[in-house]
Amino acid sequence: MNREERVALKICEKRMCIMSKNESLDRISWLPEHVLHVILDKLPLKDAARSSVLSKTWKSVCSSYPMTPFVNLDHNLFGLKSLESVQEPDIDEIRKNFIDFVDDDLFQLVQNKLRVHKLALYVAVSDSICFSRVDHLIELVTKVSMVEELCLFVQTKDAGWKEIEEDYIYYSIPFSVLASKGLRSLNVHGCKFSSSMSIAFSSLQHLSLTYAVIDEDDVMNITRSCPAIETLEFDHCTFWIETLELSVFPRLKKAAFLENYNWLYNIIVVDHTSLESFKSDALTMCEFTPSGCGSIRELILSCQSSVSPLDLFVNLDTFPLLEEAELSIELSCLDGANTFRAANHHLRRLFLSIRKFYEGIQVKKIDIDCPNLEFFEFHGGDPKQIFINCPSLRQFHYVGDKIPVLPVFNSSPACLEDIYFRLGMICNFTSQWFIQLRGLSELMAQLGSVVRLNLDCFVQKVDFAPKEFGANEALRQQNVHLEIYLRHLHIPVGFVDGLIWSTRATTSTICGHQRDFVKEMCQKLAKKSQDENCEKSCDKCWWHHIQKFEVENSIKEEDVTCNLTSLVETPLSFRRPKTSFKLGWRINQYNNASSLLCI
Repeated sequence: MNREERVALKICEKRMCIMSKNESLDRISWLPEHVLHVILDKLPLKDAARSSVLSKTWKSVCSSYPMTPFVNLDHNLFGLKSLESVQEPDIDEIRKNFIDFVDDDLFQLVQNKLRVHKLALYVAVSDSICFSRVDHLIELVTKVSMVEELCLFVQTKDAGWKEIEEDYIYYSIPFSVLASKGLRSLNVHGCKFSSSMSIAFSSLQHLSLTYAVIDEDDVMNITRSCPAIETLEFDHCTFWIETLELSVFPRLKKAAFLENYNWLYNIIVVDHTSLESFKSDALTMCEFTPSGCGSIRELILSCQSSVSPLDLFVNLDTFPLLEEAELSIELSCLDGANTFRAANHHLRRLFLSIRKFYEGIQVKKIDIDCPNLEFFEFHGGDPKQIFINCPSLRQFHYVGDKIPVLPVFNSSPACLEDIYFRLGMICNFTSQWFIQLRGLSELMAQLGSVVRLNLDCFVQKVDFAPKEFGANEALRQQNVHLEIYLRHLHIPVGFVDGLIWSTRATTSTICGHQRDFVKEMCQKLAKKSQDENCEKSCDKCWWHHIQKFEVENSIKEEDVTCNLTSLVETPLSFRRPKTSFKLGWRINQYNNASSLLCI
């Protein structure tokens, strides 16, 4: 026993003697400092840092404990600094100097036994000759004490940001990197694992591969070496396998496939009782079984993914614990089922997009019966019936090319805050279209506190005459907001009258140089008193109800309320103008309405 150990032993004996007199004291805090450091080594770095607030003793222990939260070794940042100091830099020389810099920096981390929470290494090499130096850097990385999160990106002339072919030059990361002590998260970019060696055990829980190469041996080695993996993410990876069964990862909770290249045709989720989240944006077939759906809480399937069997997704009852779902389904697949149904107690967010590639194919019914659903967004499909029984619904969104059938709310949501309809690709606006829009806006205004109608369309033909239709008497909709994005500078006559007659919007917004729209508004406001050819009690023309108005323009700074001509003559500019018409509606026997029209 050396002198330092004897001194530490005497201090410990004195502390234990004091502790024996007062059992209520904190015994752990009396341990020697090097023992407390060993305790901190066993904790995640975040928890070790939090211990500094326990007491003055622990604050002193943490201040003497060697740790750093993040080390970022990026060749791009190093190159920028080199460019500032050198007039004509040599790229190969900068890359060589960066590798020397990283070598020294990593060596210091190993020598000082500094514990690092996250280490990011981004290296660019000119050719495969430099791979031996990168191997040395990776070896030093594995020796850095207790790295919990590791990001590796080795960029070559062929790999890094695109699909990797077999004859490309790309770096192969040694599989031994998985054996790093304490490693919990690994992010690999633009590489491939080098050998088929198997690591006895790895603490890795999160594996993310981006623009990487995956073959059958890699999958086998990962499953053998990393039994604790809970999260798998593949982003634009090149797969040299046809089928990937997620059941080989027994503890997997989250799987994500974002784009893919080459041969991966099937992703199979079979008898996987621990999987909680599945996301696929890849051009693959995702095969499920009822036993593999029982634990899923988050399900995201994009338009590129296909699913099998389809009946599991036509009725979401097969996902009893589902809380969030984003489904994009081809309409031809639903034609035989006729009905899409979701009746989940836990479901809170639902995004449903039904793609229509063939005419004559139509889903007949959408039935949503979810007591805890708070958000529902529906795209396309043009169903015949929409039934919604969601008393907790807060947001209801619809996106399509046609005005949808009026939804039937079996129980009126008490907290519906936001209703949003986006209608696009419309060219011809008929009188029937404006009548349907009016019915939709009236129903939605009664249900929600805020109703937003978005028109992103081409206007070629408008067939609307306000005096031929019903009176505009019930100005009850003080919560309707109209957003207009037109693809033409010139609009036909009747478009403005049709929109205001059908929506009676509280707020309407149009962006861009729509001089015709502004000009017609100004003309109607200038003659807001009743026309001579109208009866005194006529209320079919919306401008008869305007008592006062204010006008603002985002380009013109002066007040244009009293000079509408200057507003119409505003010159075109590169800025997208926004003109606001604040309209004060007349008080009548039906309602005391005040409206804001922003154009």
